[in-house]
Amino acid sequence: MNKEIEKIALDIQTGDFSAVEHLIPLLTGGSFEIRRESQRLFAQVCNHKQVRYLGEAIFSAEDEAELLQVIIALGDTLSLEAIPILLAISEEFSDYGLNGYISTALKNIFPVSGLEEHSVANESFLEHFVNSVKKMPLDIYYYSGNPVFIGDLTRELICAAQISLIEKEAIILVRQPQLLTTASGMECPIEYGTTVSEEILELVYKYVKKIASMGWQKGCKYYHHHKVI
Repeated sequence: MNKEIEKIALDIQTGDFSAVEHLIPLLTGGSFEIRRESQRLFAQVCNHKQVRYLGEAIFSAEDEAELLQVIIALGDTLSLEAIPILLAISEEFSDYGLNGYISTALKNIFPVSGLEEHSVANESFLEHFVNSVKKMPLDIYYYSGNPVFIGDLTRELICAAQISLIEKEAIILVRQPQLLTTASGMECPIEYGTTVSEEILELVYKYVKKIASMGWQKGCKYYHHHKVI
């Protein structure tokens, strides 16, 4: 990680969210690597009002790969404020074939029945989607359509780990391990593609027990156990 970004991250890990402001210029400046790292961190630590700065980074993207990075980061904000930005990107860059990634980012926050790559450009569906979102409180962070809650994520983690052990197949969780690592500051013992053994399952149980003891509020986003403000 870039040293400047690493210092900002360390400051935020202490609960100093004023340091998030120092990431904003980096979202659109410097090298591709600096933009990528700052956008990824910013998505994890920004509040609802700050999401717009990540949306502005789309216009500094130098190629399609960087466009995709910004789209993914917007989905990782867990904020409903990212939804109109993602829809605007779909319209602005309609010739780039990005709707599959945009629909994935939207689903990460607030999936609605029928939300797929093709429906992102469907006017009648978008009206239904936007109306559904408008009914939800804007001050809450969402994961997969529900107020994000660490307890829900740990249950999904245990269930997936148990299935992996029984079926002797790689775990299929994509977002949950990273969300738990980011929220708690403790590295999740499994990730996408891990094949769980008895020993690994025991690590998962210990990990979840420790996280459960920390105390969490539903609908809040956390970074290293500090509530994003």
